[in-house]
Amino acid sequence: MSVQAMSWVWQQRIKGTAKLVLLALADCANDDGKCWPGIETVSKKCGIGRNTAIDNIRKLEKQGLIISKRRYTEEGRRTSNLYKLSISPESVRTEYLRKEKSTLSPVSEPEPLDNHQLLEGDESPDPKDIVWQEGVKLKIPRTLLGKLCKEYSTESVAQAVLETKEQAPAEPKSYLIGILKSQDQDVFRGAI
Repeated sequence: MSVQAMSWVWQQRIKGTAKLVLLALADCANDDGKCWPGIETVSKKCGIGRNTAIDNIRKLEKQGLIISKRRYTEEGRRTSNLYKLSISPESVRTEYLRKEKSTLSPVSEPEPLDNHQLLEGDESPDPKDIVWQEGVKLKIPRTLLGKLCKEYSTESVAQAVLETKEQAPAEPKSYLIGILKSQDQDVFRGAI
């Protein structure tokens, strides 16, 4: 348990179950604000159902208060996620506040960080994580992301998702598909 993480949670302007879930994560966090409890652990600590815990973790992530990263065993099976609490002022919360024009008082305006930079010390992000996490944030249906990964490589889709995120087009789905089709045509032209 990190006392710094626990006191940080109390300062956040969130209510109800979301605050309780954030407290449960902080209770498991180390001094770097990282933890990896299972959903069952979080739901038991909070006295809530599994789906409620998942929904509130997603809300906290959307608000920029936490970052989650999927973890896998050496055999390739899923295990509990790694969570990083956005404790420092240079966290993703700064970018969220700027985008959402929140009523919270903004913290200092450092260069916005990529979500994956906060998990420093970890190897570079897995392309699958980029596709699923960032693609869903762009409101691109999971079924479409899955089909695109089958048609094109996961790495190509991950690069296209990051470019789409950076450009912030009005129609992210169409933009993403356009990027992938243009890459496909470039490969076809190079083969002639």
